[in-house]
Amino acid sequence: MQIREPGCARSCAYRACFRTGRRRAQVTDQTSRSGRLLAGSLGAALAACGHPKFYRYGEVLLVISPEHADAFKHDGFSKAQVRSRIQEVSAKRIRDLLPDNETGEGMPLASFGITGRATEAQLNQRIEKFRKAENINIIVAGGEAGKFSAVFGSWFSGPMGSVSVSRKIEEAP
Repeated sequence: MQIREPGCARSCAYRACFRTGRRRAQVTDQTSRSGRLLAGSLGAALAACGHPKFYRYGEVLLVISPEHADAFKHDGFSKAQVRSRIQEVSAKRIRDLLPDNETGEGMPLASFGITGRATEAQLNQRIEKFRKAENINIIVAGGEAGKFSAVFGSWFSGPMGSVSVSRKIEEAP
């Protein structure tokens, strides 16, 4: 897994600002041995970020532990591939995101652009957790002992909320 951003030398450093609205959640995966399985495990965990029925809002900061990063590196996974797999695994059918008799939370049909009665095809359409893959911010940090990553959820992103920012740290002349 590429830890540095493209064009960033080994000695390069970035400072990131990320507005988090919630405490961190630990993501433990001791058994996934491939990048595909580990990214899938992370996707399953991120599906519940905010709420399991709260989709297409906000950004997350995913802090990958060095041991988890090694699994991605071993399989040649890029950040883009990790993000794509998270989106694939966390996707749910619209019908599974609607309010129901089991939970009070859920998204109204109008939030998916559906007015009136929804068709079966519409209800079975899969929706990715994040509006765009880039809303999954990924960094590698932590100690060497343990396959424990973490996720920090945000509130809203984009025009209604906030947007994370990363800047390269430059030495003063």
